[in-house]
Amino acid sequence: MSTNNIILTTPAELEELLEQTTLRAVKACLTLMKLPTGGQGEEYLKKREAARLLNVSTATIDNYVRRGKLAKYPFGNQQVRFKRQEVLALIKQ
Repeated sequence: MSTNNIILTTPAELEELLEQTTLRAVKACLTLMKLPTGGQGEEYLKKREAARLLNVSTATIDNYVRRGKLAKYPFGNQQVRFKRQEVLALIKQ
């Protein structure tokens, strides 16, 4: 049998508790989605952005990925991103 407790708190304490709980939930969601963190100034591009930068089609980007010329990184649910630095390295080849 469960019991219910009544807790008295101030509006400021309740606001702080809600902020902390929300922040933990958002961090957990981002971790589950495996979003790139962008550490050390790394910038990520969408496929279309990478294609524009290289002046190629998105199909060519897919070919680069299949051939191992360009790495893709999971971003959210069924999305990928490309590191700008790696895309720019393809221009130099």
